[in-house]
Amino acid sequence: KAWLGLDVIDVTPDVAARASLYRVEGAYVKSVAPGSPAQKADFAPGDVILSFNGRKIRTPKQFQNDLSGSEVGSEVYMCVAKDNHRVTVYAVPEERPPYLPAVTKTFPLVGIKVSEIAFGSERAERLQELGRPGGVLVEKVIPNSPAEKAELEEGDIIMSFESRPVRSLREFLSDLAGAQPGQTVSMCLMRAAYRKTIYVALTQNSRFSAIILHRQLCSFVR
Repeated sequence: KAWLGLDVIDVTPDVAARASLYRVEGAYVKSVAPGSPAQKADFAPGDVILSFNGRKIRTPKQFQNDLSGSEVGSEVYMCVAKDNHRVTVYAVPEERPPYLPAVTKTFPLVGIKVSEIAFGSERAERLQELGRPGGVLVEKVIPNSPAEKAELEEGDIIMSFESRPVRSLREFLSDLAGAQPGQTVSMCLMRAAYRKTIYVALTQNSRFSAIILHRQLCSFVR
C-alpha cells in the first residue's frame, strides 16, 4: 500500500482563510512522519494539499484513496498551499511500514501515559475511516490512580477535551495546561466501537482528581 507519511485532517474555515483558499476544502497536513517520503519532499505541518496527480482534492479521505491507488516507487505530484503560496511538490511513495514510533508523555498526577496515534497503525486507519481529526492514545493507566478511578482504560483514545477536538499530543498538553483547579472538564473517549464521555471535577491537589460527576455512554461510533 502506497504511503507518504502524512497525517491529514479536514480543512477548517480558519485554515482556509489563512491559506487564502477560495473554498473550505483540501487535506490539511497535521503531522509528517520522520524520515518519510513526505518529509524528504519538504512537507510540513500546516500545508494544505489541493490536488493529487492533477485531480482536485476536496477531503482527506479522497486524498487517502487517491494515494492508496498509487504505485509504490512511482513519483506523484501534488499542488500544495504552503505559506500562502501554491507550489508543486513531487514525492515517491513507499510501502507502508507496519507502524512508526509515537511520541509519548506521562502525567504522574493523572496516572496515565498517553501517546500520539502511531502512523500506519490500525487505530490511525480506523480514525481516518471514521473521519475523526485525531486523538491521543492512553497507553498505560496506573493502578489506584485518578485515571483508574475515572474508569479510563489502556487503549482508550481521547478525542476531545471540553468539546474541543484533540488532534495531537501537543493540543492535549495545551488543554491540560489551561484547566483550572475546581473546574469541571469533559473528555470524549473512543473505546472499541463506542464513544464515552467522562466529566471530572479538578481539585487543588491534582488536575484530575477523579471526582466523577457523571459517566455516560454517548453513542455508537458508526
